[in-house]
Amino acid sequence: GTWSISTLIVRATTSPEFGAALAVLLAAAALIKSAQVPWHSWLPETLDAPTPVSALMHAGVINAGSVLMIRCSPLIAAAPAAMTLLLVVGALSAVVGTCVGLTQPTVKRALAWSTIAQMGFLFVECGLGAFGLAALHLVAHAAYKAVAFLSSGSVIATAPAPPRRDGRVHLVDALAPIAALALVAAATTLAGIDVRHHTGTFALTALFTVALSVFLAEAWRRTDTRAMLRGVAAAAGLTLSYVALHRLFDTTVPMTTSTAPMSDTTVIVIAVVAALAYTAERLASRLQQWPPAQAVYVHARNGFYVGAHAQRMLARVWPTEVA
Repeated sequence: GTWSISTLIVRATTSPEFGAALAVLLAAAALIKSAQVPWHSWLPETLDAPTPVSALMHAGVINAGSVLMIRCSPLIAAAPAAMTLLLVVGALSAVVGTCVGLTQPTVKRALAWSTIAQMGFLFVECGLGAFGLAALHLVAHAAYKAVAFLSSGSVIATAPAPPRRDGRVHLVDALAPIAALALVAAATTLAGIDVRHHTGTFALTALFTVALSVFLAEAWRRTDTRAMLRGVAAAAGLTLSYVALHRLFDTTVPMTTSTAPMSDTTVIVIAVVAALAYTAERLASRLQQWPPAQAVYVHARNGFYVGAHAQRMLARVWPTEVA
């Protein structure tokens, strides 16, 4: 009987059953709007549109589901079923989107699957109750993806050929995560941020540390001393920016779930996953020659056929005539 989000949140607090049902429906609507698995096939199929339209869609329209979850965070956080739905579907979409995006032969399709993966990780943050960090991730992804799409037409002609890797782990690959971890630990300590105080905070910080490790490893592989020093300075600047934005968004959209300290098991699991992600990135060239990876490649390039099965099921429920 109302279109007011504030009124719905008030009604949900007085009627837990109503609030739980509403939260699950809103979460499902957000997942569909943001092209999460298995409702994702519509997004890669819209890439025939002009590139500026794709940039607007991936930097704006696709974010509507995440905006809805952040705006309704008090309602969503009070419904464990909705939080679990966001966490499970978001994690599945992040994994599938990343694997499929790495196999796409065109720039725009790779960016589309990257959007699915990024939205998936964003919903994981919402499912963990880190709505402030989800807002930070949302703004950063929108800015990055708009630029990425608008430059997709020229990136092929202007980008240099990627350096060939020999598949071995070098000393810099081992030192880079140590340096990145030291930078992040020092910055968060100075800013008074306890990353172990919330699962969402720890997960996003672990992801940032992995990305920073890759950045430092690539910078230190160069023989130019100035380039290596510029890499260290840039890594320090990125870390300080991350901590400052973390503070800003966490204050604007505070955590709405319990902020009890994480268990040691959760910390170990997230740390192991981050370490495996960094190792896989460093050994990418060798993993591509691994027979099981080659067998999965063709299936990943076709999106594991999830879209085809979903369309077949939809055709049974909602048949359409083909001209």
